[in-house]
Amino acid sequence: MRVALSKLDVRVKLLFLLFFSIVIAVSSRLLFILAGLLFTLLLTLLFHPSPAKLLRRMLVPQEFLALALFLLPFTVDGRPLFTLGPFALTQEGLDFALLLFLRSSTIIWASALFLSSTDPLEIVYALAGLGIPQKLLRIAFFALRYISVIDLEYNKLRKAMKARGFKPRTDLHTYKSYAYLLGMVLVRSYERAERVYKAMLARGFSGSFPVYRSFSLSPLDFYFITSAFAFLFAISLLSWR
Repeated sequence: MRVALSKLDVRVKLLFLLFFSIVIAVSSRLLFILAGLLFTLLLTLLFHPSPAKLLRRMLVPQEFLALALFLLPFTVDGRPLFTLGPFALTQEGLDFALLLFLRSSTIIWASALFLSSTDPLEIVYALAGLGIPQKLLRIAFFALRYISVIDLEYNKLRKAMKARGFKPRTDLHTYKSYAYLLGMVLVRSYERAERVYKAMLARGFSGSFPVYRSFSLSPLDFYFITSAFAFLFAISLLSWR
């Protein structure tokens, strides 16, 4: 993908990813969602230099997604398949959970596939080229720029807790310790934001970022747009028959 998809215009990738995500999210046809999942799998196998590595990365959000959807079949009314005390697992709930899991997996996978070949700063430039408001651009830029700084502060606090003999358990002390940890991360993040803002003002920051990158569409972009949207249109027709 870093050889092929990285050559695409970032705006093209973002627009296609947005359209693809919306279509998958609103579709209720299992055949269409499976076709979208197959399409993403084929792109991964064809263009990603290490498909296995990308798939391993996908397991982390999938675990949280599976945990969140575990209780969903017990919350939808319908024909009960299994009863556990006052809770009943229904066929409708199971179908809805499976559909939601496939939707989310397809969107997350496609996002990781397209965005991992793009530098985060390039994404901000592309959003500016698409006419996104400056306030949203500043939020996106600072989130991408300083999320690693916040993670560094978090790891420092974790190491300090371990150095003082902290061992997580299922008790009130552990819960309070993690609450203090999150509170300190928020406090340090706010203090860092204040220092960064004052430093930017001292350097003449006027509220907007100059964009030095210009984008232009190439024949590869038009080929990708034509083939990708033709594929989505074809599978949408087949799924609605």
